[in-house]
Amino acid sequence: QYLEDLNQGVTRAEYAVRGAVVLRAGEIQEDLPKNPEKYPFKKISYLNIGNPMASGLTYMRFTRNLIALCMAPHLLQMSEQDLMKIGFSKLVIERASEFIKHNPTGLGPYTHSKGFPSIRKEVASFIEKRDGFPSDPENVFLSNGASSAIKDTIQLLSGPHANNSAIMIPVPQYPLYSAALALNHCKPVGYELNEENNWSLSIDKLEQVFTSHKQSNPEVHIRALVVINPSNPCGSVLPRQQCLEVIEFCAKHNIALLADEVYQENLYRPTPDEKKSEFVSFKQCLRTYEKEKNCSGPMVFSYHSVSKGFTGECGLRGGYVETANCPTHIMEQFYKLSSISLCSNTVGQLAVSVMVNPPDLDEYHEDSKEKILSMERRGQMAYQILNTDPHIKCQKVQGAMYAFPNLELPPKFVEECEKKNMKADNVYCMQLLEQEGICCVSGSGFLQKADTWHLRMNILEREEVMPTTLNCIVSFHQKLWKKYE
Repeated sequence: QYLEDLNQGVTRAEYAVRGAVVLRAGEIQEDLPKNPEKYPFKKISYLNIGNPMASGLTYMRFTRNLIALCMAPHLLQMSEQDLMKIGFSKLVIERASEFIKHNPTGLGPYTHSKGFPSIRKEVASFIEKRDGFPSDPENVFLSNGASSAIKDTIQLLSGPHANNSAIMIPVPQYPLYSAALALNHCKPVGYELNEENNWSLSIDKLEQVFTSHKQSNPEVHIRALVVINPSNPCGSVLPRQQCLEVIEFCAKHNIALLADEVYQENLYRPTPDEKKSEFVSFKQCLRTYEKEKNCSGPMVFSYHSVSKGFTGECGLRGGYVETANCPTHIMEQFYKLSSISLCSNTVGQLAVSVMVNPPDLDEYHEDSKEKILSMERRGQMAYQILNTDPHIKCQKVQGAMYAFPNLELPPKFVEECEKKNMKADNVYCMQLLEQEGICCVSGSGFLQKADTWHLRMNILEREEVMPTTLNCIVSFHQKLWKKYE
């Protein structure tokens, strides 16, 4: 069977965070112990993806112990004293017993397609406490990470016919969005973030892009707007006023909002002398807008995940989407879409329970606080060290787990790459890997403003190693300029 015989949505889709550079890193990783003399480094630093535990983040013991007891509930037949002797706290025993009481069949069977009702109630309670507005558990769908819920939403909103619908996505964006749009034959309409103003979002730019698209492609209808806040890959955090303006924009044009908020716990002081960034949810802004305007706002789909924050449980694949202002007939179709997969995995659902309803334990709170502070320090390091090179410009890391530095590349290097029909930042990242053992992703994989070059890197390298890794990037960049002067 030929490539052209396959679903062209699949062949067009790209996912840069696991692309060519990462595949090459895997080859080197396998060969390195066998032939260490071939490489000018001793290990590979994987800065390509937000996978905290692979970079050394330790798991939250309460979460794992709760999963252990709920996965093997026969242990709860032991006395509390015996369970405590083997490392289970009184609080985790009580929490597991409560879960099994509400869900007596445990983690083995399929759940409701929206997920365990008891956990959806916890999610709704978390949202109410965070936003100060009601949340209905029936509007909460537990999912395999945020990704599956995002893909379902895009599939739902991609319009009645192939290639007649579009969704606005930020530039830069997370490649999940461009890939999901390709899979569903839905066109991406990019709106550029303002890099010089720390990757801020401009409502004027949104209006300009929306109007321009409508005039040039009247037959392709924009169905929704994607906003990632805090931003992946940029590390920026939107202020409340911009979030309110986004809600008003979506209401004005009668389009849905996809609010990717999986990094809402990852908030930092950009520099030691500045205040910590603040997260404001789009759900809160929606209800505030409706209260102030005395009208109904747009449909909003809001996502969260256990993969990020201080939890970092990427492999457990737990997340949720909350829908707001979703009409009954659309909710029915969204439910049908979810039910095709039967349900999300039950261990991930349980991890969501802990994320939204954390234990009142000093150890848990202190551990989570220190993990966020450590990411904050590493974000500050990225900003400080990368900017020591005049040909690198890195914006402040206000949140999330990434920096997206702007690379000024030697013109002769760019010209050489173009002659080979290769993107300069792709070549840059491959050379960075093969010369320094640092695995990053090129800005091209995330979309970027024309005639600019970037790389996306996480800030998850171990704190004691982070300065060395960053200085290696700076040194590599300086050597590149020297070579092509």
